[in-house]
Amino acid sequence: NGLWISNILSASMQYPKLRQQFGPGIALIGGIDAGALARDANAIRNAVKETVPRLLAEGHYLPCLDDRPRSNIPLAHYRLYRQILQEI
Repeated sequence: NGLWISNILSASMQYPKLRQQFGPGIALIGGIDAGALARDANAIRNAVKETVPRLLAEGHYLPCLDDRPRSNIPLAHYRLYRQILQEI
């Protein structure tokens, strides 16, 4: 039982709320707003830290973006995203 939802903001889906509603038995993949990588460092940090730590702690979660990185994302932003994930 698992979900991998693309473009979570478009679908009005928030992984922490899904986990709260359905419990740790549901597996989740993704859920990190890829659009944050097109903005700035604070947006990237917030997107990752609001989603990843709690879900990882509860299990059955694979962190990744909710969409593929697009050409408008600077490489430095993608590197920061990966660094933050590694630190967590």
